[in-house]
Amino acid sequence: MRLLVVDDNHINRMVVLALLRKFNFEIVTANNGIEALELYKSDKFDCVLMDIHMPKMDGITSTMLIREYEKENNLNQTPILALTASHPEEDKSKCLDAGMNDFIRKPVTQGELSRIISIFVDN
Repeated sequence: MRLLVVDDNHINRMVVLALLRKFNFEIVTANNGIEALELYKSDKFDCVLMDIHMPKMDGITSTMLIREYEKENNLNQTPILALTASHPEEDKSKCLDAGMNDFIRKPVTQGELSRIISIFVDN
């Protein structure tokens, strides 16, 4: 399984990577939505873990562009899961409206990642 982890904060990326090591996934990282979109277009991923608040391009915009790219190229949707320190329900709605499949609040736990991975990746 290949995962794309997108977060502008190096420490947050390292925490997620440490939690995911248990699952033995191949993991690629990006620092912002622009990098995520470029990587997505040039490679195949089984799941994307996307921060929503990033400089250059946020995760919501990046997700909408990924969904447009999938539609234009007749691709199946790759699960995109929001990773955010934000708590308002409004942000959750924006993420889901943009095409994200689920919403995970930081700090994320290994149990939460395991739950999400089993729903979206293991099937």
